[in-house]
Amino acid sequence: MALLSSYATIAQYRAATGDKSAVANATITAELLDMSRQLERALWLAPGYFNASAANQARVFDGNGKDILPLRDSAGFAYCLTTLDADKLAIDSDLDGSYDDYTLDFNDAWVRGLPENAVAHSEPFTAIQLRPLTTATLTIFPKLPGCVQITGTWGWTAVPQIIQDLVIHRTHDLRQGLSAGAVGSLSAFDAPDQMQPRTLWLFREAERLYGRALPVIR
Repeated sequence: MALLSSYATIAQYRAATGDKSAVANATITAELLDMSRQLERALWLAPGYFNASAANQARVFDGNGKDILPLRDSAGFAYCLTTLDADKLAIDSDLDGSYDDYTLDFNDAWVRGLPENAVAHSEPFTAIQLRPLTTATLTIFPKLPGCVQITGTWGWTAVPQIIQDLVIHRTHDLRQGLSAGAVGSLSAFDAPDQMQPRTLWLFREAERLYGRALPVIR
């Protein structure tokens, strides 16, 4: 699927729910798309997080002065990286906009994606680490705004089944509520008490597995 596609198709929706209603496919497709975007915001994930981007896509992040850089933008939304292009972990340490002061990739022994075993599980990286090897040309990311540019393929190679199921079931909840005479529309993910039990279980599992909400600072 394209990066900003829904996480479930109309065919998958009708097959999973047994919905044979006369509601236009375009209407339900739009609702599946809207539910996909709402789910990402509820989990603090970037738009299209569970889809795959086109190749050679650049994303920019603030440096944090540490050896591990979570793939999170200044708005707090998380990203995930499938592949890193050659020499495309690029760092602009003097903020001249050139991103050519350091050009690294996973072939450099001191650069690795985290979780370190993600590829073995067919999952993407959610952070990058600079290991303190004696051969390293850089061991921490400069604490500078927008100094890190990463180019590669972003997202998941396939949408996790639990995410597809959650989007389908929550959209079905919405349609069932409206057909029963509810006024307006049901809340998507900010009012879990309004979810059906199976949908709520799916949402809690998605939060546990993939949620990237920032910790509350008190």
